[in-house]
Amino acid sequence: MVVFDQEKKGYCYEYYHKNRNLFLCSKCLSKFKKHTTAKLSKDGEQLELASAQHLCKSIEFHPEKYEENVILSDEKFSLLHNTSGEPLSKLIVFDSNNKNFGYEYSYFKSHEQFYCLGCDTKDKKHVAVKLLTDENGKHSIELKKQKHVCEARNLKEINKIFETDEFKLDENEIIVKHSTEKNCFYKFLIIFYEFNAFCCIPCKSKDRFLEAKLCKDKNEKEFLIINGSHRCTPLRKKPPFF
Repeated sequence: MVVFDQEKKGYCYEYYHKNRNLFLCSKCLSKFKKHTTAKLSKDGEQLELASAQHLCKSIEFHPEKYEENVILSDEKFSLLHNTSGEPLSKLIVFDSNNKNFGYEYSYFKSHEQFYCLGCDTKDKKHVAVKLLTDENGKHSIELKKQKHVCEARNLKEINKIFETDEFKLDENEIIVKHSTEKNCFYKFLIIFYEFNAFCCIPCKSKDRFLEAKLCKDKNEKEFLIINGSHRCTPLRKKPPFF
């Protein structure tokens, strides 16, 4: 809870919830071991401040710091295996205006969160995302309030996104056109029905789990996303194979 400093405009004190309707000033407690309290009425309409004065100094109020975390539904992101084959370990969050751009995240088990790889590489900044799962097993993600220091990557340009005219789906396999060689292609076979995960078998033989996953954009149009780059040599076939 934030309580504004009545003597210094634009400044405030931060309180945390102790129990029921009682709050304690965070800085007074951590720096001076003093319990400076605020009590909220049962209806939440009135606040009673303790007569004891703060020993800490108020801090500048920045409203963006207190914005709520953003919850995104599954059409705004794709949850993938990483290239070592661990499920639910790589996350791509698409740009809200253009799904061809996005941020790539990796899962850190010790923190139970995903962290943006670009921000960590560029400035060692931890921009976090938390995976949420409802009672039906459906996933959503909670974006923390930190801002990226990296730029969204062009996923189309680095051959991680393919449109419907660039791949062909059969029941158990996906054939993907090579980005530059018109007579070349890659083949992905489904191996994990639980995750609807298709895998490049030649890459798997080289200890790289390259996954292809079908997604839908906000207009319900299908596209394909893969979790990395190939280590294998593309297959060849006489045109046209599409």
